Amino acid sequence: MVKKSCIKKSKVENLESRGYVDDNFDYTRPYEIIELEMMLKSVNAVKRTQAALVIGYNRISEMVPNLIISLQKEMKLYSKIAICNALYVMGDASIDPLLDNLGLIGNNQYNELPDKPFGKGGYPLPRDIVARTLVRMGENALIRTVNSSDNKPRVWLLEAVDVMGHISFYNQSTVASGKLLELYYENINDLLLRWKLIRAFSAFELDEILAILQKEVEKSRVPAIKWEAERSLRMIGDE
Repeated sequence: MVKKSCIKKSKVENLESRGYVDDNFDYTRPYEIIELEMMLKSVNAVKRTQAALVIGYNRISEMVPNLIISLQKEMKLYSKIAICNALYVMGDASIDPLLDNLGLIGNNQYNELPDKPFGKGGYPLPRDIVARTLVRMGENALIRTVNSSDNKPRVWLLEAVDVMGHISFYNQSTVASGKLLELYYENINDLLLRWKLIRAFSAFELDEILAILQKEVEKSRVPAIKWEAERSLRMIGDE
């Protein structure tokens, strides 16, 4: 029989291997910048999480570039969460560096249309980890995303649409409506981007958008786009 103490020790070691830091860690004590830089680069995931906790707690904005670099290669769950939280609490100082990395970190982004409708209520959380961090920042991130959208590559636009749609939906903001309509007309033949834009339209009860959604429901031959247009119309109707 395996002793309970061994099971507990194994569980702790498993959590720590993923960067878990317990409540006993004192992230309020002073740290030198060089020390935090070394901790972020440590092979020990716990050390990386600790560094992110300290940086976030003290809002050390000069460490934002270091956090971005760490996020680009971080594989451990709790370390990744701590880095994203630190970037979030940094607020405006993080927005532009995060925008520079939309769609470039991780491999969980949509690359093709889904084969079934989204079955949950509300606006789906973006898959892209940078987009997830930006949507937590609200209106400031929305405005900066809209203002940064000209002449951007497709990989960036795919995730920026998620950011604009999500923030618009939950903040009841129309700031992004013009840019999203512009992107829709410019990218009508890009099915994945068009699908994401139709999802983003669920944030706006505007005549032009309602007409587009109704047209997609009636005439689209692409199931995913038809489903999403129907869902967006339902979401607008439920507001």
